[in-house]
Amino acid sequence: MLRTLRAAPVRRPATAPEAPRPGGVATALLVAALATPAAAQLAPLPVAPPPKSPPAQLFVPTDASGADLVPLSEFGHGAQGEVVTLHVRASILDALGGGLLVAERDGADVALHPPVAVASGASPAQAAPFALVRHVVRARTADVVVVHRDLVNRFDHAPGAPDVGMVTHFRDGGDGAWTPGWTDGVERWTVDDTGIVLVPNGTGFEPPPGSPYFWNSEGFPLFIDSTGSHGEALVPGWERYIGEDWSPRAVDKLYAMWWSDVFRATSGIPTAFRNVVDTTTPLELQTGLVDEGLPVFQLLHNHVVRYDDGINPGSENSLASFFFPPGWVADPDEPYPVVFNSGYDTGSSVFRPSGAGGQVVNAVADAWLGDPDRKALGIWSNGGGHRATVTLQDSAIHNLNRLFDDASAAFGASRSRIVSTGFSRSATAELRLWSHPLLAPDLSAEAILAVTPVNFPGDDLANHVNGTFRLLQLGVQEATGWADAWMPGWTAPDWPHPDGMELASQVLLGTTDPTTYDQANASGAPSAVARLAERGTTVVLQTGTHDISRPFSHVLRYVAALQAHEVPYRFDVLYRLGHGSSRPYPTESDLLRLVFDGASLSGDDLGTHYHHPGVPPDELKPLVTHEFDPPRAPVFLEAPLRAAQGATTTWSVVGPPGTLFFLLVDALDPTGWQLQRPIIAPLADGLPPLSLLGGTLHALPPAPDPALEMTARTFRVPTPAAAAGPWEVLLYYSVDGLSVGVLTAETSAPASVDGSSLLWDTWPVFEVVEDETLGVAVEGRTGGASEDLALHPHAWP
Repeated sequence: MLRTLRAAPVRRPATAPEAPRPGGVATALLVAALATPAAAQLAPLPVAPPPKSPPAQLFVPTDASGADLVPLSEFGHGAQGEVVTLHVRASILDALGGGLLVAERDGADVALHPPVAVASGASPAQAAPFALVRHVVRARTADVVVVHRDLVNRFDHAPGAPDVGMVTHFRDGGDGAWTPGWTDGVERWTVDDTGIVLVPNGTGFEPPPGSPYFWNSEGFPLFIDSTGSHGEALVPGWERYIGEDWSPRAVDKLYAMWWSDVFRATSGIPTAFRNVVDTTTPLELQTGLVDEGLPVFQLLHNHVVRYDDGINPGSENSLASFFFPPGWVADPDEPYPVVFNSGYDTGSSVFRPSGAGGQVVNAVADAWLGDPDRKALGIWSNGGGHRATVTLQDSAIHNLNRLFDDASAAFGASRSRIVSTGFSRSATAELRLWSHPLLAPDLSAEAILAVTPVNFPGDDLANHVNGTFRLLQLGVQEATGWADAWMPGWTAPDWPHPDGMELASQVLLGTTDPTTYDQANASGAPSAVARLAERGTTVVLQTGTHDISRPFSHVLRYVAALQAHEVPYRFDVLYRLGHGSSRPYPTESDLLRLVFDGASLSGDDLGTHYHHPGVPPDELKPLVTHEFDPPRAPVFLEAPLRAAQGATTTWSVVGPPGTLFFLLVDALDPTGWQLQRPIIAPLADGLPPLSLLGGTLHALPPAPDPALEMTARTFRVPTPAAAAGPWEVLLYYSVDGLSVGVLTAETSAPASVDGSSLLWDTWPVFEVVEDETLGVAVEGRTGGASEDLALHPHAWP
């Protein structure tokens, strides 16, 4: 029996006039007050929702008591006497009835006025879902927005806390103490006339010059928690992370208005904000957190998930935020499906429209817009922290279990109709969480959408922290808290093992033996994949080649494991997209639709090939992709673009099983090569090849789709003390043992039969530099399209 949260419904004072609703707002006149000739003629509204509001027009509307009202329309602007027309979704007015007002900002003052007229925007041939609200501007000039006098944002906060927006449970009072209900942060998001602004608090995350640390733990106690147990810690540790039970990124009220307006412009439905301040009372026993039957979305932010194993009391808590559809009630006829994400801290995850925030919100919104009876919940979990964790510690799974206990009891969340979604670090988390041996027996994800995950973090740390994979070098810095931990020969202070990779392994994986971790605990471990099969979870992988976080061979190993255990899967290959994502089909919305329909992905649609067209970014967005359908897997090379003399880097050849290959790296005439746009000149005389590799791509279990049947050979190549300068990379290959293809610098060659020349392969120019320590530099990475654009915006083919 579900325990339910009985929250007070939206208040409707007896004095509020009820609007006549014959046939609904979308088809009839609702209110006509203070009628003027200017309000008499209402033009039909286009079907598309109104656009996003200009940042300069955003403001926080308040009533006479100082309560923050929920903006229901776009923000407009007008001069005195001008009639401004604003748009409110008709379903909102159907549910709220009377009490509609227009908030008018003149300078710092906000005044509330009844609208001149409210009428349907539908023409006789068109049933538009919006009503038109007419307002005559009273001030000399003013920004205006539609509100309802009883619909408020609850930016509740603890006594004495600055009332700036969403709760973080972090107090920047010089000690950085974990404090329930506070709204400070190491950084703060706000909005000015130009758009989003990120404001550092003091010196933020960055350490002072000359500091040996990666985080500014000398300025902020970044590893403190609700017990204060780790207040003196300057670096992370196993079960000791940034923002475990507080958020390092604060969000002010104005940014919250902007965030709501972004999604209102898409769906027509704004969001009402609610904070969780009480961190001790169970959710299902708290009243007034969220309102039942509300006609807008609701965001409940930063609930503290409490877990105590008796070893590190209090330090293993985490945070969670919840997103509710219009019309939500606490006790549904059947549990609500869930769209779930565990990525970074909840401040960053929830409030990034282009990231996890947008993915979760759009899926919930799309379901409701398609059918108001299809109500789903969105849930974000920080899983234990900021970037210094990849949600692999045991407390993360205990938190997940407790989180769904809370969500099921208080909000009616399903424990099995779950779409789990993640990109990069959170994709790694989703695959691990839902295949974990400590997962509650009745808890399972129906589908996981994982974009560019890391499936074998142990092998990454043991073998691939080098210039080919810049993100791994950065990850070692973040995980250990030491700026130079990635460098060969670095010694950790007060650590019995001098190797930085062992320290990173201990912090991230809880062991100094990364190989054993992969075999037993990684998401790619046989036992983990078997658990997905037992629970009936479908896995959708969308992953790019030339990634800066791991070799593509890891993904192929994981797909082979899914095949071996008969886990339903789809594998989309994004050639040359690197660590970016083009978000092809299926999206979170697609998967949630299948959950509602009780359907599954088509068994004959196992994946799609995408490539980047390789045109300049001023002609096409850099991550837009083209779909193509090769008869077999293309051949391609993953290799660094730069390496220091004596440094070890990773080179990978990928293609169909049985492919013969021969890799030749020859010196170029330095006078014929330019860094900004490599030009291959005739090979220089008198210099021997830098590296000579050859072999055969070994077979994996055959894939049902020949175009997805691919394998890889990965080499760790020491760069000899050869002449510094540019070298040309040539990959000769033969798939059938007879014909020979070659990948060279020529990107304009006609498409080969397998589509290899369509891939816009990585720059086939490899530079040897004299510096023995490259540092964490973008120049040393494998290079996907997004990384190429960031590094050399003018060096496109």
